[in-house]
Amino acid sequence: MGLSGAAPTIVPPPEPVVAPPVLTEMSPYLSELPRAGLRPEMLDRPTPAKANLLALFSTQDYPLDAIQKEEAGTVAVVLRVSADGRVTDCVVTQSSNSPSLDSQTCRILWMRARFVPAKDVQGRPVESAWRQRIRWELPEPEPTPFKPWSARYTLEFVEDGGLISCRADLGGAIKEQDAQCGLVSDMWGSALGSLRADAGYQRRTLVLDTEFAPGSQIPPAKSIKGLELFGRQVARLTVDASGKPLACRVVEFEGLQPSPDGCDDLLSDTYESPGIGVGAVEATMVRSAYVGEVQ
Repeated sequence: MGLSGAAPTIVPPPEPVVAPPVLTEMSPYLSELPRAGLRPEMLDRPTPAKANLLALFSTQDYPLDAIQKEEAGTVAVVLRVSADGRVTDCVVTQSSNSPSLDSQTCRILWMRARFVPAKDVQGRPVESAWRQRIRWELPEPEPTPFKPWSARYTLEFVEDGGLISCRADLGGAIKEQDAQCGLVSDMWGSALGSLRADAGYQRRTLVLDTEFAPGSQIPPAKSIKGLELFGRQVARLTVDASGKPLACRVVEFEGLQPSPDGCDDLLSDTYESPGIGVGAVEATMVRSAYVGEVQ
């Protein structure tokens, strides 16, 4: 369920040249080089960064929608650097083909990057430009534990889709870094959309429960005070000795389901090895949703 891995890698810029970079057609939503005030001579002024630009990026900066769409790629930008060493504009000169990654690259560099100001022949601080390439690589997902665990996500929302808050309560083998409120709420996205339509601007609560355990025993259905059961699905997974899911079938269900394809979405997960030499074992996954007014 969780996401881990190295932060986006950073590629050192090439040696400065007099000619400005060519703006591609893939970044029409950002300012063009001339309109950004970037002139050829600005690219030939030494402007060292005050810190390694790699340290400005982390796995947590990866846009959620880009993760969901499995988007990755390289973004090339030109930064306009003021006489006090701050970024005043960012122009994408090579797109990653992901608007989210392009804009996130500029957003992070604009807010966090600081440079030693360039100087003219009289030693006075002047504007300059800096070219950078950032390669975004999707973090490798950690395998889902194959020991008993539970996760409860409590979300508050309003009709317009604004997520007011999200809280994760975890138990068993699941790790704290596996708590991904955005990804879990997206699993019930269509259901949440229908709830928003009925909610008006009144705040509502959506509770998402997931329980996992090796074996075929089905835990009893729960009730949450003040909330109504919106949907419940009990799925039976078959996993081989390496943790690869081989099959999934729904054995019980009630109300709206988290996936229109039954439990096929669980087949894309990876699991820890169940600790058997050969063959396959079964596990049970129960996913439930509850909804009600904010108390």
